[in-house]
Amino acid sequence: ACGEMGVLFKTSNGGATWSSLKSGITPSLHCIDAFSDNQVFTARNELYRSGDGGANWTTAGLDNQGSGIFDIRFLSSQTGFIAKNGIMKTTDGGTTWTLVFDSSKDENYYAIVYNEIEFVNNNIGFCAGGKTHDGGSVGTIVKTTNGGNNWENLNMDMSQITAFHFMDENNGFVFNFDKEMWKTTDGGKNWTLVSSDVPDRYVNSYFIDS
Repeated sequence: ACGEMGVLFKTSNGGATWSSLKSGITPSLHCIDAFSDNQVFTARNELYRSGDGGANWTTAGLDNQGSGIFDIRFLSSQTGFIAKNGIMKTTDGGTTWTLVFDSSKDENYYAIVYNEIEFVNNNIGFCAGGKTHDGGSVGTIVKTTNGGNNWENLNMDMSQITAFHFMDENNGFVFNFDKEMWKTTDGGKNWTLVSSDVPDRYVNSYFIDS
């Protein structure tokens, strides 16, 4: 777990107890992903990685490259993704990163921030986000079917997406800034409004079945 001012906590017994890690990281942290007991990544403006379960940390040199980092997802010990003002991919365990989707080049959804990314398998993944300012809100999802090398915008006609979850390549749910929940059963091609009365704009979601 991560938090403000570089706070990091670790559990080794399934969450029953947690211990604080002396990481030496001082900036606040927004997201964390542990691919194994040893390989851990955490980030906000910079990406930090540990190869020994959090005892020691190094940086990836991504500070000041666009927006902050809002989510991390590794598919293997070598292949991973970060969501920010676009999507970056690594194939060498986080040593180097390549921009595979640049939101500043998206004419329909210019320069929105992508704040959540997930994959249902090694090929199919989704990344969502948006922006809210000056009384307006816009959000969308981009999708890959080739392991994150290319991304297609699903052109969602809704406000900023604040959370989403796909159970498989077809069935998924999204929540947005207008307190709505939408559902797709065809991989994001079509969406049906399920609720317009979600209790909060900013939620986290996980579905175990449709």
